[in-house]
Amino acid sequence: MKQLIFGIAFFNFFLAEACECSFTPITEHYQNSDFVAIGKILKVYPNESKEEIYEAEIQINELIKGPKISTIFVMGRSDGKMGSSCSIFTPEHTEYIFFGRKDMQGRIVFGACSGTREIEGTKKYSPYLFELLDILKNQQEDYSGKPDPGFYLNFHESLEQFKGKPFSKKFALYEVTFKEDLTVEKVKIIEGFGKEVDQVLIQGLSQSGWMILHNRKQISVPKGSKKLVGIFYYESDKENPSFLSSFDL
Repeated sequence: MKQLIFGIAFFNFFLAEACECSFTPITEHYQNSDFVAIGKILKVYPNESKEEIYEAEIQINELIKGPKISTIFVMGRSDGKMGSSCSIFTPEHTEYIFFGRKDMQGRIVFGACSGTREIEGTKKYSPYLFELLDILKNQQEDYSGKPDPGFYLNFHESLEQFKGKPFSKKFALYEVTFKEDLTVEKVKIIEGFGKEVDQVLIQGLSQSGWMILHNRKQISVPKGSKKLVGIFYYESDKENPSFLSSFDL
């Protein structure tokens, strides 16, 4: 576990430095995406200009949210050669969980920071994410186009209370609804850990300070704005006790 966390942290540090993107939880990628699906790259088409974006034909095996599309656009080089620091390549016949957003031309696009991840690695390290996406698929609210507040201050103290304690579930999901001044109006349990734990985490989310991640000077949101929060459980290993985290590592 320690090596995995270090590897992910290093990878995302590299992205943060080179691509100006940071480690973002899957719940935020879901909320910020116009298109989420499980599928496969069928065919990659050559870049049509010097711009690092190419078209790929895809097969959708399961549509989580958004339009049913047959092509997607990738920020990168179709030949797999070295491009800019954010350039990526998606080999044909590779399976992915796609997270894409509409660009100014209405195309569904993803890149190094969008949250798209290979199925093979997800099955190996984070198989529970498929269950999480299945739950979100069945929600009436898809959370798209909402402000993206991020908690800070004291919420980590709520998570610390459960360090070293065993859990039978790998994750919990909560829906936080805000008042106009960014204080919490209510917290809804979508998928919980159990009454005792949920009460502590709901209290922590309600009492935490919040801010808009992409604009920290913004101090208000439309009344009723919502945010998805996932809390993930990691088992102990030889060196480290079990813990809860707001990140899917």
